Amino acid sequence: MKKIFWIIILSAAFSVQAEEVNRVVAMVNSEIITSKDLDDYCKMVKYQYVSQENDFFAVDKDFRGNALEKLIEDKLILAEAKKDEKIIIDDEWVDERIESAIKAYQSRELFEASLVKHGLNNTIFRKRFESQFLVRTAMQKNITWRVSVSPQEIMQYYNDHKDDFRHLPKYAFWMATFEDDESWDKFYKFFQEKGIIETSVIFSDSLSKIESTLGELREEFATTIEKLEPEGYTPVDLDGIKYFFYLIDVSDTRPMELEDARTQIKAILWDKKFKKRYKEWVGLIKGKAVIKIYD
Repeated sequence: MKKIFWIIILSAAFSVQAEEVNRVVAMVNSEIITSKDLDDYCKMVKYQYVSQENDFFAVDKDFRGNALEKLIEDKLILAEAKKDEKIIIDDEWVDERIESAIKAYQSRELFEASLVKHGLNNTIFRKRFESQFLVRTAMQKNITWRVSVSPQEIMQYYNDHKDDFRHLPKYAFWMATFEDDESWDKFYKFFQEKGIIETSVIFSDSLSKIESTLGELREEFATTIEKLEPEGYTPVDLDGIKYFFYLIDVSDTRPMELEDARTQIKAILWDKKFKKRYKEWVGLIKGKAVIKIYD
């Protein structure tokens, strides 16, 4: 009798668990989206675009809410793509994306272990890229290829936003690197006694003169350089290596000419038009769809 009792209890528990896993969170036309569908989608988004250390993204309510909204949109666009007989999954495109993901790991085994760690598998991973291809192709036909930016629009935007387009300041500085304390002490003592000019001559093998924008530098270096005034200097210890920075000068920012700003402006205007067209197109699809959200 006890055995039967526990079988009933365990069966009920597994039933509740299965119901939770497959709970319907939304319906798009006649297609349901379960909590497992949403979980898999969140895991894939996190795996592809978010640092693997940020585990809270998988359960954060705002993230899941935004992911559900995007999943619904993807379902609608996917349905549109499947209606178009000319849109067929390109297996070569999918294989290339998967191979690119695998190359980020030292071996296929480590890649597959990473999938398992994040609750994914090869099937889910491949289906995600197949869906991405269909969605991407449908968006190209209905949005991307219909967006254009004219030279007149670029010129008008430049004239209206001239102050926004300036060359980034360039930082000219000396940098030295030392892995042992003895060499570092000898260098730093000489610098404090003789100054940067003589030091750059005597320690020419150790010092490098660099000209760069902050964006081209390693983040820790950029943060250090940005804090210095011209002729200011500082030693920095990073990962057990001693660095020395001496700021020579900072070039003044100057306004960009139209030709220098053209590519940047075109990207800004194209992005605005793309988002506007996307919102209009998806809004049109949504208006024809029956969408119910239960989550």
